[in-house]
Amino acid sequence: MRRSSSCGSALHYTEYVDAIDYDPEGSMFCARSSDLDALRCVAACIRKAKADPQVLADAIQNADPSVIE
Repeated sequence: MRRSSSCGSALHYTEYVDAIDYDPEGSMFCARSSDLDALRCVAACIRKAKADPQVLADAIQNADPSVIE
């Protein structure tokens, strides 16, 4: 399994922004992509946010308000 060299280094993976589609339904989170490395980076972000409440708080604080319901 090949991993992207940038995964896990930060919560900002700008090289994958255009490769990921988000399709939330109610309280479910869904990220879709044909780029496996992009999905691995989404998973890395989720793992970091789950493991460290401050990472989650920072992500919420810095999130684009237009994409938060």
